[in-house]
Amino acid sequence: MSEDPSLLIGGGWLDPNLDGIIASASERGISIIDCRHCADAEPSVEWDMVQGTLYINGEEANPTAAFLRWNVFGPEGFTRPTARDGAWHTLLTSLCLARPQVAFLNRYLSQSSALRALTLIEAGRCGLVVPKTSISNLVESKWRQSSNLIAKPIEGGAHTRLLADCLTDGSIEPMPSPAIIQSRLTYPEYRIYLVGKRVFAYAIMSQHIDWRIGEADNVSFVHQRDLPIVTLNALILLASTLGADFSASDFKTCPESGEMVFLEMNTMPMFDGFDKLSGGRLSTAIVEELCLRPKA
Repeated sequence: MSEDPSLLIGGGWLDPNLDGIIASASERGISIIDCRHCADAEPSVEWDMVQGTLYINGEEANPTAAFLRWNVFGPEGFTRPTARDGAWHTLLTSLCLARPQVAFLNRYLSQSSALRALTLIEAGRCGLVVPKTSISNLVESKWRQSSNLIAKPIEGGAHTRLLADCLTDGSIEPMPSPAIIQSRLTYPEYRIYLVGKRVFAYAIMSQHIDWRIGEADNVSFVHQRDLPIVTLNALILLASTLGADFSASDFKTCPESGEMVFLEMNTMPMFDGFDKLSGGRLSTAIVEELCLRPKA
């Protein structure tokens, strides 16, 4: 007889991305093992690595699936993870990886998935159109002469900006860190989520060079059939190459050709806003992939 599904949730109490997952799982009668934490509230946990037992808040826990996120939300909104957040994420990830019977998205994720530069190379190899890209820390006159280049951190975590603005407003240090420098692209921008074999795509229009700076002017759901099949197949191949069964990839539009140009793939993406736009379909797909898909 198959075991009743139970879903371990790890991350921050204030993370809105987890709310839809919990709601969707609860609607389907899936038990929640809540291991969220924040600065003022933490569960008690004991993992006996000899006996293999796990106790959360004094009760033995045997999750059949898990959905984990870094805690990046505080009372004032987005924040950087603390050492405590890192300890919780390391514990829960280790627990899931040590139990092959626990369904866990991105279990076999490649190291290269976290490296933006390497992901761009892999994307090109898989057949995606990628922007002309340099990585440099040189503050050179040749960069100043172009208003058609953008800059963004090589490790992520900040908004995309016009390179000329970075060079003239003093935000670049005398000896800056290496950054990604690319040709400027245009809208629409596309966000494509892959959840297992399911595809959820959205088109974004904005007056900002990076739509996350302010509210997007318009976000709309894009049916899978309206995506270029060559682009979609190449993206699925990239996800498979990187070992990602849950991801969000960003594309912008080439102003000359109109082609979709791959920017990056995020394997622990935000999705709450897009999920609400599509009536909870993303959360539902994640829960079904983890808890209701037949085991191989």
